[in-house]
Amino acid sequence: MTLYKIHFQSSILYDTYGNPFGVPVLLIEDVFSTFQNETDFLMKSQNRKFQVTHIKKINFNNVDSAEYSLLDSTLKSLEEIIIGSASKIIIISEGFSCTLALHLSMTHPSKINSSYLINPEFCLRKNDYNPAFAFWDWYSKKFEFLPNLAKFPFLLDFYLKFSNFSERIYNHEQDFSNHIIFSARPTESNVEKSRFLGKKNTISILDQNFESTTILNSPVFQKLMIWFLEKDHLQITDT
Repeated sequence: MTLYKIHFQSSILYDTYGNPFGVPVLLIEDVFSTFQNETDFLMKSQNRKFQVTHIKKINFNNVDSAEYSLLDSTLKSLEEIIIGSASKIIIISEGFSCTLALHLSMTHPSKINSSYLINPEFCLRKNDYNPAFAFWDWYSKKFEFLPNLAKFPFLLDFYLKFSNFSERIYNHEQDFSNHIIFSARPTESNVEKSRFLGKKNTISILDQNFESTTILNSPVFQKLMIWFLEKDHLQITDT
């Protein structure tokens, strides 16, 4: 039996689909993506083995409340999903959301089966990275300035808090292993940063250009991701 539901909490919008008795998968799209098209994951049609919780976006409508912490609310919502799972979860994350995945693995290691970090944002930062400039680049692509003027200081605060949170997470050596996937050949600096993300990490490099979309939106990559998950599924059922 296949279930498909849309959920909306104060901080995140997500779907659930697949086999409710299958291996749980938490799919977290890049929370700071500037692409407007939403990911339509192939696992919706290959759902016999997996129960998918698909985090589609963060709700930015609440950031104009001075007493509302969007980062704390987002982390709490994700932790509730992890804690509420009856069995260990496979996490797939992209870009900035790899920070969220690492946080979940750090705080609830007994609930995580495996973690796939796709183009982790922190590893791809350039040496001259400036969070304020990075925020403006994201904001100017994502929002119209005047209609969202009232939200501007709260969005800036959220972005900078997230950036600092990422730095703390990535500079804390992990005790678990991750599958790290780069869509282009990483620099030596990228690889060096990724070594702090866990023990015995595996690094995969894809020889394909994904500039026109997020990597999770690519049907080619999704087929590869399902192949990875099938391998995880076999390991889970064999244990």
